[in-house]
Amino acid sequence: MHDAMPPLPVTHSVLAPNGIAALIDARYDLTPVRSCTLLRSYANEVYAVRTRDGQGFVFKLFRREWQNTAAVGWEADLQRHLIACGCPVSEPVALRDGGVVIEIPAPEGTRAGLLLRELAGDKPDRPFTDDLYFRHGASLATMHAAMDSMPTLGAGGERIYDADTLIDRPLDAIRRACGTSASTAVKAARIAHELRDELERAPSAADWGICHGDATMDNIHVLPDGRHAFFDFDLAGSCWRALDLCAIHQWARRDPAARSYWPAFLAGYRSRRHVGEADIALLPAVAAAWELWDIAHELENWARWSGSWRMTPAMLDERIARLSSWNAL
Repeated sequence: MHDAMPPLPVTHSVLAPNGIAALIDARYDLTPVRSCTLLRSYANEVYAVRTRDGQGFVFKLFRREWQNTAAVGWEADLQRHLIACGCPVSEPVALRDGGVVIEIPAPEGTRAGLLLRELAGDKPDRPFTDDLYFRHGASLATMHAAMDSMPTLGAGGERIYDADTLIDRPLDAIRRACGTSASTAVKAARIAHELRDELERAPSAADWGICHGDATMDNIHVLPDGRHAFFDFDLAGSCWRALDLCAIHQWARRDPAARSYWPAFLAGYRSRRHVGEADIALLPAVAAAWELWDIAHELENWARWSGSWRMTPAMLDERIARLSSWNAL
């Protein structure tokens, strides 16, 4: 007879919706949960929750190695600050004990969770329009202005996207990547050197502050009054504000069908907040540095999350080769 095998280590667990529903009933001052459904499992698990009185919520359970309690707490503080400033964003729900972040003992260790009220409005439908991007720019500018008054609470957890985070650490991850060819490592080092030089030369006039980190149409609801309500603050942190502008700018550079969106978006933003030439000049470098960070993010996390197939040596070579032309007109 074989001895009983001890439990094997767990990289990541997906908790059952009925368990999440019971947890919400026990820890939050809400009417009982009527339904709880797993919507997706990625950097976090996202559950759609509805209570018996018809209220809708979203419960986010963060992967242990993705965001810790301090980071999720800062994210919740940011969202509550924005709401206090009149910005429509996803609203964290307080626990019975007055806290906001719930810590859940999972097989792999303690994980942080956040319950958010369902946003009003709907995600925008294609085809997108210049008017939609004008309003998007205006809404983002209003949110940036509110972010400027976010107090430093001293609890830690805020993410900082400086040159070290966006360039140096990703370069180390690329160098360590299994199967990376010497030529790819050399290309990555050259790109990193160019980007660091560009960002270090950034004038003091370039806007620096808290950014959403992924302020695209994927992360908004359009409200009946036309404003855009933002959600999914997983990547929020302090950076050059060009970070929240560069995705639309780069898309318009690549795709003729999106070319008119950038001037519409920029005009909307400038209707509420200044954007200087220093910020515009930084857009290509910040976009490339963010891409470098994203490559490292996949190298470090995807093997754990879904297997090494997501970033093969050939795929890494291709992405670094594309990034080599970051400053091309």
